[in-house]
Amino acid sequence: MKTQIFYFSGTGNSLSVARVLAGKLEDTQIVSIPIALKHGIQPECDCLGIVYPVYAFGIPLIVAKFLKQLSLSNDAYIFAVCTYAGLAGKSLLLANSFLQKRNLTLSSGFMVKMPGNYIPFGGAPSKVKQEKEFAEAERRLSGIAEIVKSGKKIPLERNFIPPLWLSRLIFSYCKKEASYVAIKNFRSDEKCNACGLCAKVCQTENIVIKNGKPLWGNHCEQCMACLQWCPREAIQYGKHSARRKRYQHPGVKARELFIEQENSGEAFKNKE
Repeated sequence: MKTQIFYFSGTGNSLSVARVLAGKLEDTQIVSIPIALKHGIQPECDCLGIVYPVYAFGIPLIVAKFLKQLSLSNDAYIFAVCTYAGLAGKSLLLANSFLQKRNLTLSSGFMVKMPGNYIPFGGAPSKVKQEKEFAEAERRLSGIAEIVKSGKKIPLERNFIPPLWLSRLIFSYCKKEASYVAIKNFRSDEKCNACGLCAKVCQTENIVIKNGKPLWGNHCEQCMACLQWCPREAIQYGKHSARRKRYQHPGVKARELFIEQENSGEAFKNKE
């Protein structure tokens, strides 16, 4: 069974999960969702995985866009893994609602807890806590891989359970407000040397360097990649980020998240 995993990741959590899962499955490729959208890549597989972070009990806007354009046989086994730090809510059900509009449905859906990166809510957890969560995630992914291999259909996981209508309402609000909030709150301070890394890791190519400073456009996903990957910690968000500890997944390099790269139009085969 050929498997493809499409992922969205800002600071590496979901990319790491996609890689680990790919290593536990057979004949598996992983593909960046932003790259897939940019190059018009559609899945060609019997088994499709979608890995993404939970945003406000929902899904990233770019993941919703991908699901709305998805073309796949309705006989395919489709599974999703959402990474989360606080509460996942009905994120998987919301993702499934977009699939159902394409006459597709999730066969299974899983939640994997990972360290948080949303700096408005606080800085990175301690290394000890991070390692504990990584170890637990590894164990979870082993079980998830076995379910996917078996082709078993199971109920979608959830924890805090807001009504689905509320999840949709929050999603709609975020869709309208995310870009405005980004332009209002992101800024670079005096430590910025215009290295341009923020623009390269931006998953929506929403940042340009102008007059030696980054400028944010109007299609931000709030993934925090620009802030978290800045080598000088020169990008700030709101009033309190300067004193908060940054987070990037230790197993992921910034360049692995670049949208513009030589093989950006290809799927990448991963081996354990």
